[in-house]
Amino acid sequence: MTIKNILHHVFYFLILLLLPNIALANDDVFSIRTAYLSGENQKTIYTDSYRQATHLRVSPDGQWIMFTRYNDKDPKDGLAKENWDGKNHYDNTEIMLMKSDGSELRSIIPAQKGIISANSNWTEDGKSFVYLSTHNLKKRPELRRVYLNTKMQIQNTETIKLPDHLIPVDPHLYNDKLVFPAVDVRNMSRGLWIANADGSNVKKLTVPKDPESGTLLKHPKSGDNDPRLSPDSSKVTFMRLVDGKELWSIYIVDLSNGKETQLTKQPFDNKQMDAVPEWSGDGNKLIFWTVDLKQVAFSITTIKPDGTERKKALHNPYVFFQSPSFFPNTGSDATAKIAFSVWKVPKWKIKLRRFLTP
Repeated sequence: MTIKNILHHVFYFLILLLLPNIALANDDVFSIRTAYLSGENQKTIYTDSYRQATHLRVSPDGQWIMFTRYNDKDPKDGLAKENWDGKNHYDNTEIMLMKSDGSELRSIIPAQKGIISANSNWTEDGKSFVYLSTHNLKKRPELRRVYLNTKMQIQNTETIKLPDHLIPVDPHLYNDKLVFPAVDVRNMSRGLWIANADGSNVKKLTVPKDPESGTLLKHPKSGDNDPRLSPDSSKVTFMRLVDGKELWSIYIVDLSNGKETQLTKQPFDNKQMDAVPEWSGDGNKLIFWTVDLKQVAFSITTIKPDGTERKKALHNPYVFFQSPSFFPNTGSDATAKIAFSVWKVPKWKIKLRRFLTP
C-alpha cells in the first residue's frame, strides 16, 4: 500500500468518526423490486427499514419469490446486513417466501439465534427447495431439502447426506443434479462439487486457479461460490474470488468435458466486481450484479453464455443492486421480467467514498 493510499484511508476514517453514523429512518432502506430487463415498469414489492434481502430466487412458475433475510444488526448503523466489520454475518438468518406481487409474505424457515438458514434454491418443479443450514450444531454445515405441499407450506424436510470430509454451502438442485461449493477438510482444497440429488456419487467439478498465474487458490476467502445449473443442466455458472484481490468474476463450466470459461475478464486494476450469476429461463443470458469500486457505482448486468454482448440493464449511482433473477417463463429480451434487491446507500457516504477513492 502506497503512502497516498494510507493517507486516503486515514482521512476517510477520520471523517467517518466525525459524521453521525446513523441508519436511514426510511422504511425502504432495503427493498425488492420487479421490472422489465429494459429497466421499465419498476415496481417495489417488499420493503424493510433495517433487514437486508439477498439471494432472490423466482419459482419456476413465476408465482413466488424466495430470499435470505438477515437479522443481526451492525452496532454502528443498526442495519442487519450480510457483511459488516469485514465479516459475513449469516447467523440468525431466515428463508422468506412471498408471492411475486409482494403478498403473502412469510418466514418459511424462521430465524433462530446463532443458526444459519440461507441461500435457498428452487428445484425444477417448484415443489421443493434446498438451502444451507446449521441447525444440527453437533455437525458441520449441511444441505437440506424441503418439500412443499400445494399451499406452499412445509410438508417434509430431509438432510442431504454428503461425505463427512466436505463442508458445503450454496446448493443448487435441478433435474436431479446437485451442485455446491465445499471445502475438503482432508487437504483444505476448495471448489465446486456435483452429486446426485440424494448426495451420492459426489465428484469434484472445479479446481479454482488464478486466471493470470494459473496457480491454485489457497487463501481462505478465495474459491468458487453461488453455482447455478443451466436450464438444460448441461453447464454450471458460478463466481470465483481470487487470492488477495477481493474481486469476483463470472465463470461457466461445461459438465460434458469439465472445460471452464471465464466470462467477465475485467483487469483486476479496474476494480470491477461481478457476482451471483443467474440463468434466464431460455438459457440465452446470464444476469448478475456489478460493483465498480473505482467509481463506487452499482448496476445489474447481462451477458451471453459465450461471453459476448455484455450490457448494463439497470444502473443507479446511489442504489446498491443485488441478487437479480429472471422470471423463468418471460424470455431474455428487453421485455423479460426480473426481480432484484435494493439497498439505498446514504448519498453522503457514496460521495465521500468517491472523493477519497485513489
